[in-house]
Order: sequence, then structure tokens, then C-alpha cells
Amino acid sequence: MDEKIQDYFFIELNNQTDGLVKICPVGEVIGIDRRVFVIDGETVLKNSIDRGIDIALNKNHYDSEAYGWFPLSSLVLKDDGIYGKLELNDLGEVAVKNKHFRYLSPELNVNQLDRTVQSIVAVGLVNSPNLLKKSLNKQEKEKDMPDDLKKEVNNLTAENLTLKKEVNNLETTNKSLQDEIKVLKEQNKTNKIDTAIVAGELLPAQKDFAMSLEANSLEGYLGSVKEANLQITKNLKNPLNVQNKNENENENNQTLKAMGWEA
Repeated sequence: MDEKIQDYFFIELNNQTDGLVKICPVGEVIGIDRRVFVIDGETVLKNSIDRGIDIALNKNHYDSEAYGWFPLSSLVLKDDGIYGKLELNDLGEVAVKNKHFRYLSPELNVNQLDRTVQSIVAVGLVNSPNLLKKSLNKQEKEKDMPDDLKKEVNNLTAENLTLKKEVNNLETTNKSLQDEIKVLKEQNKTNKIDTAIVAGELLPAQKDFAMSLEANSLEGYLGSVKEANLQITKNLKNPLNVQNKNENENENNQTLKAMGWEA
């Protein structure tokens, strides 16, 4: 089950590179409540884009109105985080240019079981000192997690991250093997068709159609045209009787065309 978190990470509003604004850190990140979050940049970027909704910039995490947008098409992953192009509207222009806010705080969907961040929901304009103090005061009132439990959670989080990396590596290897198998199958099909043509079991004019067939269909097709093509090839190899040349000329021309040759 996922939960939405906010005000756990604060990013300077002027933290920009090449005109793009950093909106989310990556890696193992410790929130202000000392909990460890795992932010796999590639996963979060993909899931955020798959949501199909441009990321809204709001005020203090209120959804009533947007102060700007981060278009999904502008999101990129860099070494230190996920960046996007901030397009401010009139409300955002006033708030940012007049320095009403200093920080950005991403709203994130997080898996409650392993503390992995799934996607970016929105980004809030915030003033860190007030919100940070409020959040810390709230945390102080809550019962602290026992040290042994904290250690176990952190160990499980690290183990989960390692397993995710191993899965990604296996998926990459599997894709490479599938691509190799596909190439080998195509080569095998080509060799089989060329062999049939050399043996006279398939006509050159029939090659393109044969190449478009899958393995099972190809076997059936080659079997269905084999006898007729062998007869055509045999007729071509027999010397033409001079006396019957005029009678057979039209038939042989049609045969040559069927084989993909000019008469």
C-alpha cells in the first residue's frame, strides 16, 4: 500500500542546472524524521511520466490552485536528482519573483512496506523554517521507534535496494538473450528458404512471402509448394524441342516469370 508524504525533503528554489529545476533527490535519502527513503531515479521518473499528468506546483501543498507546472516532457534524471522545467503562471511569477517562498518540497508516493518512493505527485512552494519546525515538533510528540527496529528497517531497505538492482540486471540480460534468439531465428529462416530455392523446392518470386511467415506457417507453405516447384524446375532443365519451340515458348515464359526471372 502506498502513502503520500510531503515536507520530508526541501530543495532550494534556485537549485537549477541548464534552466531545469531540481524537484526530487535520488538514492538513499534520510527524511527530516530520520526515516530512510529509497529513491530509485529511473523508477520514479518512469512512474511519474506514466501517470500522464504534468506535475503541479502548488502553495504549501494545497491543491486548490496551481502556481505553475513541470511538464512531463521536461523531466530528466541527473546524478543528484530529478529535474524539470518550471513554467510559472501569473500566481507563480508573483510568488517567486517577490521571494515569497524559498524552497520546493516534493509530494511523493511511497511504498509503506519498504519505504521506496514510487512517483512524484506534485511539488509545493514552502518556507522551510516554519514547516520544518512544525514537522519536527510533531515528530517529537510521537513515540520514537526502538533502535533495534530502526536498524532492522534500514537493513531491509538496503537489502531491497540490492535485490531491485539484481532484478534490473537480470531483466537486461534476459532482453539481450531474447534479442540474440530473435536474430538466430531470422538467420535460420533465411538459410532454410535459400536452401529450398537452390533445391528447386521454392521459386525466387516466392521468397519475400516465405520470409514473412512464422516458423510453423513456413514449414507448411514449403511443403505445399514443393512438388509443383520441383516440376517447374525440372521442365526448365529439359532441353527445348526445336519442333515444339513455338508451342512451349509461352509456357516457359510464364514459368520463368513465376521464378522471378525475365524470359
